[in-house]
Amino acid sequence: MTSLPVHVHVGSEKHRHDGRILNIGGGGVLLRTDHTLETNDQVSLDFDLKGEKKPITLPGVVIRNDARGLGVAFVRVSDVTAELIAYLVKRLHT
Repeated sequence: MTSLPVHVHVGSEKHRHDGRILNIGGGGVLLRTDHTLETNDQVSLDFDLKGEKKPITLPGVVIRNDARGLGVAFVRVSDVTAELIAYLVKRLHT
């Protein structure tokens, strides 16, 4: 299994922190980043996808921070977002 690059914004800050998605599913992601995040931090995850002019952004909340990485649950998932997540899951597992 490969990892996917992701950019993490904390709260409403404009600075983005680099990270890697280790696992992704319909409800959220497990990722690693050098930036310190706490449980309940609101984040936005930016995905730079080939063929897209702008990054795709998914809102989430940190639900876990342990030795495996950061667990981020997606919030406000629309049908379009669900399709995007399915695409990312497929890409990560191929």
